Amino acid sequence: MRSFCSIAGLGLLVCAAGCAGAVSPGLRAAPARPGGDARAFPATVGRPMSDEFPEAFQPSGTPPSRDRLRFEVILPAATESVPDAANASSGEMDSSPGEAEPPIRRRLEARQCQCLAAEQSTFGRVLDAESRIASDSGGCRGRDDAASDCLRRRVLSARSIHERNTSAADALELFYRLAEAEGTSGWLDDALEELGAALDDCAALESQGIDTGVDEEPLRRQRSELVERRNTARHAMRQLDGQLKAMLGLPADPSIRLLAAAEPRIVPERIDADAAVERALERRGDLAALVALESAAGVETLPALRGALQAAQPGLGTASSAGRHVLGKSLADRAQQCELQSRRRQISELADSSRRQVEQEVRQAVSAAETALAAVRLAVGRRDDLRASLASLEKKREADGVTSFDLHAARLTCIDAEIDLLHRAIEWKIAIVRLKAAEGALAWECGYRLPGR
Repeated sequence: MRSFCSIAGLGLLVCAAGCAGAVSPGLRAAPARPGGDARAFPATVGRPMSDEFPEAFQPSGTPPSRDRLRFEVILPAATESVPDAANASSGEMDSSPGEAEPPIRRRLEARQCQCLAAEQSTFGRVLDAESRIASDSGGCRGRDDAASDCLRRRVLSARSIHERNTSAADALELFYRLAEAEGTSGWLDDALEELGAALDDCAALESQGIDTGVDEEPLRRQRSELVERRNTARHAMRQLDGQLKAMLGLPADPSIRLLAAAEPRIVPERIDADAAVERALERRGDLAALVALESAAGVETLPALRGALQAAQPGLGTASSAGRHVLGKSLADRAQQCELQSRRRQISELADSSRRQVEQEVRQAVSAAETALAAVRLAVGRRDDLRASLASLEKKREADGVTSFDLHAARLTCIDAEIDLLHRAIEWKIAIVRLKAAEGALAWECGYRLPGR
């Protein structure tokens, strides 16, 4: 019996979990403006959820093409660009099981996703609101507790930036997972077409009384499995679409789907881990909050120090030297000074621990990005080798007795390699997102910057 081609390896490379892809090269960060907001998009984009999609997401009126997501990988040692590897479902309007009509697609780019998520961050917005309350209560001068309120405002603002950075990272990971699901679904469509062509060839030859030597039953089972996997991919697309809309403050309209327009290029550059750590120490909002507490620790800011410690760990900051004035002013002052020294040590230990943690996160993210890039290189080599083999078979078809079934098998193997490369490329994009998140760069690029930075 002639062995055809097993593409059980065409498994669904989709993770329907949330949470980091690189910002598209060539796109500039949104300029910073007073208040830390970013306005890289029309005013309608980034508002709370409404009944209509923002103007920027309205359809262009031109039906999208069916090109697959192919990543162009520019390796440093190459003299010319390596051929592509995957253009995410560029947005064909295909319906999934149970849908009466194909959904309308709305194009979304990585930078839009990043900055909308930062703007719509729930905790970022809540912390900013709390910071404004502290600001409206009297500012930094003129009252006995003004210094403490001023410090609270600085801490709240820094924490807000950290939350926006985290939201941007979570949304970008969803964005790239959605792009992967779309691209995988498209490649599975191609695999199904190839299997269908093989079965058609079998039927045509058998109708002429020719024994093909191909067992059709495994092919039919394989086709059923691929249909199921494609449907699973489309289900994942719907789930990821809904999660991403919620994070971006867009209406949850199932008839409108986001098209994750991932930048189909990988141009790796050497990552300087030490420089990345320096950027993180400068930009991370969670660390900046502790540094602000550390630098402003004083008797007049003790209430803010206690509050910050309570937020960091339940049980901390609960003891207070306040109220000990009954023992006399001298003893009360001494008690405050003793508490202040303890608070300074606590804050300093937390800040030092945070610095070490930030450095570790960055270095681990750098290592993960380098590992992901190595996997991309291997996937590119495998894909290119299989392409070359397929081209060789096509040339030999007439002369060396290569059959259409040999070609079908080779094409299916190439599709398997394209899906693998798509997955590896998306993993690299997400690794870069996580690195930028560890640096605090995602909110920074959208205009949310620490004062004086």
